Amino acid sequence: MGIYADLGRAIAAYAEGGPPVRVSIYADADSAVELCGEVTAELSETHVRVRSDDGLVFAAAKADLTFLPGDAP
Repeated sequence: MGIYADLGRAIAAYAEGGPPVRVSIYADADSAVELCGEVTAELSETHVRVRSDDGLVFAAAKADLTFLPGDAP
């Protein structure tokens, strides 16, 4: 289905009391810095709010996210 549909289902399940959605994203296209965290909210059709493991909260494009192993729907 793709990351958009998968994230939509996972976020809806989280809103109903399900487990948080764990994802990773690289700091930029040329970076080896990977941020891992939980999706906390859907902001728009294309973006979500992510809280990284170190507490940073930021908006991220859904297309740039990767589900962490064991968390893919």
